Amino acid sequence: QALAWTFLRQTIVPTLFCVAAWLFVAHYLGVMFNSKETQPWRQAGELTIKLAMSLGVALPIFLIGVSWISAIITSLASDWILDRVPNGPAASARALQLLPRMTAAMTREALMCLGACLISLVLLFVSQLIPDTDSTGYSGAIAAVAVIGLIIGFLIAIYVFVVHSLVPSIIVVEGLKAGAAAKRSRTLLSSVDAKRQNPGQASLILLSLVALFGLGGTVVAWYTFESLASVSDGLKNWMPGTVVNVLATATWELVPVFLVLWLILPIWALGTVATYYATRVRVEGYDIDLLAAEVAQQDKRARFEI
Repeated sequence: QALAWTFLRQTIVPTLFCVAAWLFVAHYLGVMFNSKETQPWRQAGELTIKLAMSLGVALPIFLIGVSWISAIITSLASDWILDRVPNGPAASARALQLLPRMTAAMTREALMCLGACLISLVLLFVSQLIPDTDSTGYSGAIAAVAVIGLIIGFLIAIYVFVVHSLVPSIIVVEGLKAGAAAKRSRTLLSSVDAKRQNPGQASLILLSLVALFGLGGTVVAWYTFESLASVSDGLKNWMPGTVVNVLATATWELVPVFLVLWLILPIWALGTVATYYATRVRVEGYDIDLLAAEVAQQDKRARFEI
């Protein structure tokens, strides 16, 4: 329990970055659908532009928060797995040092995951630039290609997300750069152990468990705060029309989002660290290497005392 609180305490500030990104997108999406265009395809084009603008601001903020959380949790979990005493302040300091590299790696992975979807959105926007009087059918053809691209891009995103899931752990533990860490993650998850089994299957199971846990946590948080609607009504009636009232109401509405992200992101980071070490143990005999290093260190100490 004390270790869990150490994990959660160190990730409060990074989680606020993720909440800020979510708030920006949620607020901006509300503005998106207030379009004055009457034609559906032109509305879709306007929505595409506004969505790109919102992601251009919110996505970097979110990636900074996720990178920060991943670095902290990976450092603390590695100390615990390797039978060292986890140190929260030291892990936070190291995470800040690794934050630029982690953010660059996360940005690279996000572009690889969302690249096809972004291109499809651009095609959808281009289809709106073709005049309505065009009789060649180019607009509909481009829009159809864009929709197919979105479906394919979604599948590519899932594949890249799983295959490169060990990148944060590799950067923190092995100190590799983004490209080398991605290659290392693919190598580990595509390798087979002595029993000719693929340890990368654990990552698929982890992804499914985290997704289910995230869905369950979101539902629980939603219904919990729906049951406390009287508190929200009380806040709205408290000092109505003032800045304090607006801030208190907005903060209360963001609490479920904060709690879900505060729990899900560290759990995902812990899962990737566990998968990383389990894969190295099964593929590379990492536990044997640690034991050999420990024995050698003890042997040197004993010879020095003699």
